[in-house]
Amino acid sequence: MHITKSESRNYTTVEYPLSRTEVAHGPYKYILRSDFEDHIVTKEVEPDSYDLMTTEKPVYTNFSVEKYNDTILTQANRNKQRSLSIIAGEVASLGLFFELTRNVYNANITGSILVSLPWVLSTPFLIIATAGTISAAKKKDEVLLDNTFYDNHDKTVVFTITSQGKNIYTLKNSVESVFYWHNVAYNENKINYDYLVHMIIEPEPFTQNRQFYEDFKASHSKDKFLLTIVPTEYTTTNGTNYKARALHYGVEERRRLGLNKESIFIYHQDEETTVGEDTLSGISKFIHTAKDKVKYGAGFIIYCLDYTIRPSQIQEMSRTSDDYRVMLSLSTKTNPLVGFHGSHFIIRATTEDEIGWDFGKNSIAEDMIFENVLRTKYKGSFMRLNGFAYEKAPLNIKEQIKQRRRWTRAGIYAEQNKSVSKAKKLVIAYSTFVWFGSMASVASLFATAFTFVSGYYPITLPIAGYVWVQMVNNYYDGYLFHKNYIPNDKSIKKLKRSKLIVNGIAGAFIDAIAPWYALKKQKQNIEFEVLDKDILLRK
Repeated sequence: MHITKSESRNYTTVEYPLSRTEVAHGPYKYILRSDFEDHIVTKEVEPDSYDLMTTEKPVYTNFSVEKYNDTILTQANRNKQRSLSIIAGEVASLGLFFELTRNVYNANITGSILVSLPWVLSTPFLIIATAGTISAAKKKDEVLLDNTFYDNHDKTVVFTITSQGKNIYTLKNSVESVFYWHNVAYNENKINYDYLVHMIIEPEPFTQNRQFYEDFKASHSKDKFLLTIVPTEYTTTNGTNYKARALHYGVEERRRLGLNKESIFIYHQDEETTVGEDTLSGISKFIHTAKDKVKYGAGFIIYCLDYTIRPSQIQEMSRTSDDYRVMLSLSTKTNPLVGFHGSHFIIRATTEDEIGWDFGKNSIAEDMIFENVLRTKYKGSFMRLNGFAYEKAPLNIKEQIKQRRRWTRAGIYAEQNKSVSKAKKLVIAYSTFVWFGSMASVASLFATAFTFVSGYYPITLPIAGYVWVQMVNNYYDGYLFHKNYIPNDKSIKKLKRSKLIVNGIAGAFIDAIAPWYALKKQKQNIEFEVLDKDILLRK
């Protein structure tokens, strides 16, 4: 979004991002926002006054309610196909079992059963994921958005982006997606809540990129934008560090500014979390319909930014389909599973102010700990947030391993954190064990294929077909979630399906070895990693 001073001293001109082709076809509307009034007016201007350096249309301008609804309907209408594929998988599993046991007998039955068990361990999660898809299909009318106008004139949403501050271009894109869609929504009379974008970053990256941040802040001087630098000397009562420290400082800063009232909601974004029309429509619906007992909400995340069909991108697609499991678990009173996102969730300002983020040292599982503490205090306090958020998959193998290593360490540290309940620690331990077992699952697959150590025995037969078919379903569901958001690029269209499959297998394999790599590096003094999310933007 490009911003310039208008002729009137009381207005700031906010220009819609237009394509170079559109600029050549005549005058376009610029949105003008009054400094002293709440209404919006429009003004026609000539195209030659438009800065051609800013005319590349950002990808977030395509994130519409229509695309969101089409994606939801596609998923909801696939329930019958999913059921038939699971039945077919079970039949095929039965046939393979008899074929293997008829021709091959392994004397070491105990050993082969143990080899086959690791890939079975994920069954509880897959069953809940299946239940989540069925539940979502039944509630599709509740999930669809229609841009209904909800009167939220007495509500405020603070879009909070907490980041180290190193990925400056990614941050810029996220902030401007919020401004862009709010300008559209206000101009089309779709929302009327007040809002503020609150960016919280660390001092060292700010110093290194001072000119960028000062220019960015100046360009948005007329917008509802607040930049907060966490002081170097700031410490919490419990000595919390990393992102949780910045999040807690943000809570204290909002408290000082009086932004911790009942009428205020905090929408959390990571540095790459980009919003669309559907995101704002979902937020508007949430803050209007959430009853007092509802303290927070969360939704699905699409990993479509900087799309290149790299292995990490294909693997991340399955994380979106896994949100079926996450949403179903969050919808229960106790949320028995793990998987709460640290972004694309909205919470009452009073609730976050009450709980805070001061969970002690090594709080790299801050989102998991926060949700557990909140859920322990307020059972049944969740409501699904409609609309997607749009983020990036790691941009290469190295970044994917670094991210997964951090997640592994987060689970280990959560086990040691006194703020986490004993019941949740058991679930985290099981989830971590399953993740470590994924590498053994790969070994089991090769053992079956090359040594005739069958993974099909009476103990695993009833669920063998289901496990494998549901894993494939998860990847396919993930692809369908992203289909509407894949760039219409010739280089991507030319890629063969075989390459998609190969990259998907590669991404899954990296995820399988990541926890073991994290365990190997556990005793080393590894600085808290920050992924490079500006790689493609810099290019």
